[in-house]
Amino acid sequence: MNKKPLTILLIIFFLITASISFLFSPFFKVREFSIHSRQEIDKKALQRALLELYDYNILLLDKDIIKSKLERFSFISSIEIKKTLPSKVHIIIDERTPIAWIDNKKSRIIFSADGIILNEVTDDRIIDLPELAGVAYKFDNNKLKFPDYTDVLFSALLKIDQNLLHKINKILYTDDGIYKLYLDTNTGVNLGTKENIEKKFNILASILQKIESENKKADYIDLKVVKHPVIKLKSE
Repeated sequence: MNKKPLTILLIIFFLITASISFLFSPFFKVREFSIHSRQEIDKKALQRALLELYDYNILLLDKDIIKSKLERFSFISSIEIKKTLPSKVHIIIDERTPIAWIDNKKSRIIFSADGIILNEVTDDRIIDLPELAGVAYKFDNNKLKFPDYTDVLFSALLKIDQNLLHKINKILYTDDGIYKLYLDTNTGVNLGTKENIEKKFNILASILQKIESENKKADYIDLKVVKHPVIKLKSE
């Protein structure tokens, strides 16, 4: 009897068994979730949400399971997951950026450009973001739904310099479709309609920078006509 084929089969069986045993060994158990983000976030809270996934086999751990554990955190915009064998999982987080807040009587609700509620403030702390007023909204689970005409405004607020955003105390939308700003320097700004609103914010930033460099203060800025801004300075 030719024993060579049998020997080969035994070797193959042994290699397969050894490989399976190795793959399912403690060597490949998840021992660390390393969380990366560009902003300060509560990483410990995220890691606590993943506690039950420790000791899972890293090769068999479904990335969608990790995402489902983390997507309940409203500040997370997107999640990228990379596995580093034998036991480390890297989680790259993109955060939603807060752009404004609304007064809901019981609380002040901070939200992102896509309407996700990021925080509810019930005390009298200062919120370093503009209040949005004059705009209708409704609740949809953990989200605020605004009229479509606000999309351009929210997109602009997401893109403007953060220093400018923090200088705006209030954004008021009037019945005739005009946006008015009230700055922390008691400066009133008439942005006009939503047309070219991102460009108007950029012009406003340049105007404020120039005025501040000259140690002056603006009483009123009118940007209804983009090419012809009107600036009224405060008297000394």
